[in-house]
Amino acid sequence: MKYSAMMLSSLLLTNTVLAADMRPFEGTLSLEVEDFPEHAIETFRLHGKQGEVHDLALGATPRWLKPGQSVRVFGHANGKQLQVSDSSVSLLQTNETTSSAQTVNSAITPISGNRSVLVAEVNFAINPIVKLTEAEIQDLLFNQSSAFYEENSYGAVSLSGDTTSPVTVDVDVSVCNTDAVALAADQELSARGFNLNNYDHVMYLIPTHPKCTWSGKANVAGKRSWIKRVQLSTINHELGHNLGLFHANKKDCGAVTTADSSQCTITEYGDYLSAMSGTNTPKHFNAFHKEQLGWLSGDRIKTVTADSRVTLSPVEAEGNFPLLLKIPNGQDSSGNELFYYVEYRQPTGFDSSLATEAAAMLNGVRLREGASNNAASSFLLDPTPNSSSYDWDDISLAPGQSFEQQGVRIDVVASDSSSVTLDVVMQNSTAQCIRGTSSLTVQAAVSQLQQGQQGSVDLLLTNNDSSACPETTYSLTTQADAGLYANLANNSVTLAPQSNLHLTLSLEALQASGSNTWKVISSNQTSSQQAVSSGSVLLTAATSNTAPLAVNDDFNDISASTVLNVLANDSDLDGDSLFISGTTQGLNGKVTVNANNTLTYVPSKRFKGSDSFSYTVSDGKLTAVATVTISPSTTSGGTTDTSTSTGGKGKNR
Repeated sequence: MKYSAMMLSSLLLTNTVLAADMRPFEGTLSLEVEDFPEHAIETFRLHGKQGEVHDLALGATPRWLKPGQSVRVFGHANGKQLQVSDSSVSLLQTNETTSSAQTVNSAITPISGNRSVLVAEVNFAINPIVKLTEAEIQDLLFNQSSAFYEENSYGAVSLSGDTTSPVTVDVDVSVCNTDAVALAADQELSARGFNLNNYDHVMYLIPTHPKCTWSGKANVAGKRSWIKRVQLSTINHELGHNLGLFHANKKDCGAVTTADSSQCTITEYGDYLSAMSGTNTPKHFNAFHKEQLGWLSGDRIKTVTADSRVTLSPVEAEGNFPLLLKIPNGQDSSGNELFYYVEYRQPTGFDSSLATEAAAMLNGVRLREGASNNAASSFLLDPTPNSSSYDWDDISLAPGQSFEQQGVRIDVVASDSSSVTLDVVMQNSTAQCIRGTSSLTVQAAVSQLQQGQQGSVDLLLTNNDSSACPETTYSLTTQADAGLYANLANNSVTLAPQSNLHLTLSLEALQASGSNTWKVISSNQTSSQQAVSSGSVLLTAATSNTAPLAVNDDFNDISASTVLNVLANDSDLDGDSLFISGTTQGLNGKVTVNANNTLTYVPSKRFKGSDSFSYTVSDGKLTAVATVTISPSTTSGGTTDTSTSTGGKGKNR
């Protein structure tokens, strides 16, 4: 094609103007996903320091990009949108700019504890239709979805929170502008007394919005979600995005089971037996996502690097065997370690729909692929490619069937409702060092302390590297709110692979300042990986305590072994439970403390005259001492105890 001098000058001028209009923008990334029935739209947004927000129009999204990162981009502003090329995005780290080619760890901090949710139906002033009752919303979120998350996390996560009557907003509904919906709804919720900062998640149910045609939308690793198709599977899916999960997809590589993704067809939502697919019925998260969330770690995962026989329990619940088998399979094009993920599913709990939707697959295992440094790399694979006209009907490997590719062979030996047994053959392989995800979990923890009181937390640090790896040294740091002192005896520990160590976090209440949080961070010195565990302690004012009142006792006519209820006339002004913490011995008899806080006195054979001894009564903190006088014949005076009750509480209450 020939250009005139005028045309060339015009093109040069246009390019010069565009280049001059390119300028740097810095901020923090967020990611929103719109979930349509057959596809999804992902939008990265850049949040500037002055509150400005731009949608990033990227020609190709860098694989290392993830929400929460601080980045600098060079772009051309077009309204709220920034036209950006992937090569003009760089990661900011401690005010330093790194190459856009640098990969960063995409692991999710383990999710545990109660997740608080504020949820409300939002309708629109132009046509304020109400579709749901508060009771229906309450049941859907805090009964059904909470039970779903408790089951999937093996008891680690639950949901609770608040709902309210419908929120009517006056926004333009000729377009689907979820920012406008959230802003207007947040203002009304705040006016009703809800502090949105106190919630982990804010969910807007918008079943009547005429222009939002997706099923749901959510921030990835953020707090907000919008639900158009109000049903349990959608709510579970969008909350999964909030926790940091991407979609469960399918990879079809033609005549082979897997290859580089550029050579295969990727189907959005294609892993239809997973909660992060487009399923309309509740289903468990797949094992790749459970590992990301920290729910599969330690003994729940078996990673093999040499020939092995492995037995798995179904992934839906704790069993007698590991729940996930991982087999290394080289590296992807970015240098990340690739693994085969093998799991076994049964139609129990929130997977009960598998009984009708996947009945033919229940006696075998499914094969998936995932990369260690790519949160969006969950792919269902076909272990029997080109086996039928629709090649995904037989993706479950049943007993007697095998899979083999790239030096890995899997033979399914046997299965029943409680387990499946597999033989893994690593052809021409030697043991490899496979770096696992270390875990730091709470085993026991104090929940409340009075000012000045001390307590502790028992933590378990686990090195999940394969046995061929060298020892790993972990740096340990603690953080705590101002009212709480937190300390570990050691700031560095070394663990052999496949081993664990109990750590004791010492706590002391410095102030009576309500709920205070603590955090322990374990940093792997070999890599950038961190394991984090946190919790909270209620700090209250120290209560005053008075010592017990112990009254001397006289017992008469003692000639044989006798049970003495010495606490019957003792008391405590605070109402504390009392117990006997010790006694002295008499000169003419033996004294024993009984389990029910009475005493047994056994006189000597030639007991004459009288005998005496003392006992100590305690309320757990302070003590008092009283004297007991024993007489072999009836005498007058004193207070006589003759019953055998089980000690006093307060004024013998």
